[in-house]
Amino acid sequence: MTSGMLTKSHVQLCKMPISWEVNSTKPDTDENPDKQPVATQVFYDTLHEELIKLTRVGDSAATVTISDHTNSTWVECDCGIPDKTVVRMKFSATRNFLALQVNIREVKVVDVRQGLLVAARSCRSHKSRITNVYWCKGPLTAQQFLFVTNTGAELYALKPQGSSLKHLKTVQHQTRYHWFVNSSNWLLVVDLKHIFSLYQVQPKGLTRRCKFELNCHGTNYNAQNEAYYDQISLVEMYNEVMVVYINEQKGKLYILGLVNETMTQKYVYDLYTASKYEVSVIDNVLVVHNMIAKLAVLFDIRTEPHAAIAAPLPIAYDHYEEDKKADGGGSPRRTRAHHVQEHKYDHWAFLPDRYVLDSSMSRSEKKNYLWSMHLDLNAIMHSWPSGKQALLVNFLLKRHEGPSHQLVLGVLRSMIQEATGLQTMSRLFNLMHSVCYEVQLHKANMARKALDGELPEGKSPKGRSPDSKRIASQGYLVISQHDICAEVFRKVLGDDKKGAGRVLPYVIEYARGASRHFLKVTPELNQLMIDLLLQDNRFVELHQYLQYHVLQDSKEFALELISLQKRYEPAYQLGLDMLYRLSAFTEMMKVLLEHDQVLEALQLVPHSSAVFQEKGLEPADFLNVAVKIKRSSIFFTCYRFFQARNQALRNSPVFLPDDRCERFVRIYEKNFRTRPETKPTLDLDDAPTPTLEAPTPSTS
Repeated sequence: MTSGMLTKSHVQLCKMPISWEVNSTKPDTDENPDKQPVATQVFYDTLHEELIKLTRVGDSAATVTISDHTNSTWVECDCGIPDKTVVRMKFSATRNFLALQVNIREVKVVDVRQGLLVAARSCRSHKSRITNVYWCKGPLTAQQFLFVTNTGAELYALKPQGSSLKHLKTVQHQTRYHWFVNSSNWLLVVDLKHIFSLYQVQPKGLTRRCKFELNCHGTNYNAQNEAYYDQISLVEMYNEVMVVYINEQKGKLYILGLVNETMTQKYVYDLYTASKYEVSVIDNVLVVHNMIAKLAVLFDIRTEPHAAIAAPLPIAYDHYEEDKKADGGGSPRRTRAHHVQEHKYDHWAFLPDRYVLDSSMSRSEKKNYLWSMHLDLNAIMHSWPSGKQALLVNFLLKRHEGPSHQLVLGVLRSMIQEATGLQTMSRLFNLMHSVCYEVQLHKANMARKALDGELPEGKSPKGRSPDSKRIASQGYLVISQHDICAEVFRKVLGDDKKGAGRVLPYVIEYARGASRHFLKVTPELNQLMIDLLLQDNRFVELHQYLQYHVLQDSKEFALELISLQKRYEPAYQLGLDMLYRLSAFTEMMKVLLEHDQVLEALQLVPHSSAVFQEKGLEPADFLNVAVKIKRSSIFFTCYRFFQARNQALRNSPVFLPDDRCERFVRIYEKNFRTRPETKPTLDLDDAPTPTLEAPTPSTS
């Protein structure tokens, strides 16, 4: 197949699966020189979503290895296995303990670090038979352990030192079948009367949340099979536990959720055909596998509550094949190849939540494989209806895996280029702003708890990592203002040099949405709005946005407004007002001096202010401008102002040589010494107004 086949599948298997040999007596001549039989057992750990392989060579001690899905390899775990017979194996949440079910009634716990047996427990009732065991997910200090038996469920807690299992609670229940969600510790059981009960494991016990019935009889695709357990799944989507039930005879999908302690039907989907079905959950997307047609149908309850989000397509897998014709006689060159999955679904078993156990052994090697599935977001995006791009953005914002971040920005770019309605874009912008506001609120709460000493030990007061782009409570991507400016607005403008008028309404709406969600507009976004307004000479609109505080105040923006005085006269006063609101008196005084407004500059600060020590705002700079104006009243007022400053700071009105005011002292003595000397004041009303004369140059 060509690489183009990848776009014909919405669900793909991983590139390299986990593989292992099945139970056999085939000798391993490298590690088994005596050619003793090798026995292999493989168990699936639902808590960590990994495989645990137990290997024995003859009568020697067993070795334990754990699957590493990232590198598609096995990692050895050094722990002692006290019994030769093992029915089930699972690691605790901290991986410090390993639970071994050795028979239908007894479970032993091994300390992995020390390789010692630390606890053993049998069922409390002699009639009980263990059907499965689970380590519960929860606080690291309280490692809970659940027995599910034919007579109910038993909950235990491993003591901190791992010395024994303490019994917490037993629930009596004639169990016919059960389902368990390890991510949130939900247990669903059905009794002999076909009544379902939903329990939740809590720190102090096992609590029943609801009881309900399902009419499942006669709904199996195989009419002769009365069992319906494989038609029901207990899953977690968007942090909510849900019961998924498929009527295989009618081709109907039912999703039930917990509402006010009652299991209620929330969603119904049409699968269009009677068939055998299996269910997986990938990144909060429900994937329903048609086992006969070999197709996968995708459903997202938060995006499209009434229909599938994409057309049914087969599963594809992406792997590497060795090219045996490699030149040079070295190691074979690996060539990438893409195929549509042609395996028979009869040999597949779907494990929670996204794994496929492939037992269709090849003829040459007796191996089984464990594949992990992931969504092909690019393929989903390309097959999305063109008129529902807003729904596509909503879908991509909720995806945690793959290139969803870049895809969201790409779709937003195309929507702006296609002139999508402002109301539609506003809804999407508000959604992204609400997520950013929640992140901001979360960080503020974490900082407050850190100050109050309420933060748990070992937890960062900053809350989330700076690299994190998601928020768990809503499940949405965090799209920052920088992302929108750099990857959406700027790139649209780069593709269309004359598109400033088309992009500006979206930029303004995005900024208004940020203000409505109490988010501070970043300088980057602020500058983008200013650039677009000035590019089209839309000064009146710029004036209005300033009046209604759509544009944020900044020193850079104020100085830019002042520079626009020749193009738009009110811009000068707008810039001065902005500097005054920012209390940027230094910049404001420099601007006023440049425009010969000496007295206005002196009125901003008291005469004792330290601003007069800065370069460009020294007394000589003010007096020089006053002389240039050639108005004696202004010079006299300015000179007396700085005399008052000298009196306050030095207890003398005299200028020092460092002030560089000798020239201005001579001018003052030339023009105003005829008036009797008085103590300098700042009374601006009674200043004399003679004609200002420059002193006669000395002939010596």
